[in-house]
Amino acid sequence: MLGAEANVHLGAGFSLFGQAGGGLMVGDTRLSYQELDNNGLNLIAAVEQQGQSRVVPMTEVAAGINWSGPLGNNTRLDASFGYSLENWFNAMDIIRFSDSTGSGVINQETGDLSSGGLFFGLGVQMDF
Repeated sequence: MLGAEANVHLGAGFSLFGQAGGGLMVGDTRLSYQELDNNGLNLIAAVEQQGQSRVVPMTEVAAGINWSGPLGNNTRLDASFGYSLENWFNAMDIIRFSDSTGSGVINQETGDLSSGGLFFGLGVQMDF
């Protein structure tokens, strides 16, 4: 993982922030898929893969507003609110039937996994 963060101080403890990062995840995958018909009596398709190595690149960005204020001696309270978005490239295996007339005819593809949404963070910072 490698990332960067920028802050623009607005005064009265408030600041705007932006974060961006990226990284690589390396590991082995396992895929198990079965399609059955006639209440589980007929096997239409079965795919079983183990130990396939994969490198999955990922990116993340976030932006929002932060407030920081004193709680006591050497202690501060931090509150953040913003929006975050992540994307994992080629992280999912997708199995699709390629022909509705032929049983067991499938295509295997990879797809991205994305997530995003609002977040709220609360933290306490203590200096010793």
